[in-house]
Amino acid sequence: LLMKAINEAAAGYDGLAGRDLPAAALEVPPQKEFGDFATNFAMQLARTARTNPRTLAEFIAARLNERAGLAPRNPAALPWLAEAKVAGPGFINFYLAPDWLYSLLADILAAGENWGRGPAGGEKIQVEFVSANPTGPLHVGHGRGAAVGSALANLLRFAGYEVATEFYINDAGSQIDCLAASVDARYRELLGQPVE
Repeated sequence: LLMKAINEAAAGYDGLAGRDLPAAALEVPPQKEFGDFATNFAMQLARTARTNPRTLAEFIAARLNERAGLAPRNPAALPWLAEAKVAGPGFINFYLAPDWLYSLLADILAAGENWGRGPAGGEKIQVEFVSANPTGPLHVGHGRGAAVGSALANLLRFAGYEVATEFYINDAGSQIDCLAASVDARYRELLGQPVE
């Protein structure tokens, strides 16, 4: 949500209006006094916007602070953001509201088992998992891949995506031809027949 809000704020700057902007990247600052998250997004976009990075950072921070101050039920509100502060040549430090987690937990409890469920009929996604090679031994990674792939497909379905799952069986090509030839040769050898 924060990355999306940063992009929306930046898109309102005159030199960036109507442009395709890259996604804002966030990092956790090494020291807590620099906030919960930070970005150098304004510094990355300054040349495109033809402005000073700090000027762009102040514009973005002001827009985000306006949204943070809106009533919580306003769709444009960022109630979990306490403040966005500009530092140095154009860094933006973000401080989360101390009680942001409590309101999120209240929303989760109110939604119950439907929390996170998306409307059905979303984008189509295909999840391919396991894909064990039949010419080699099975190992614990194949079992882990099956569990992770199945869980991922279930989460995506819950979120509203139309999910198709596939276990790709590698049963064609030169690997399988070699496997068939070696099994045939070993069988003939066990029967005492000449092996070609």
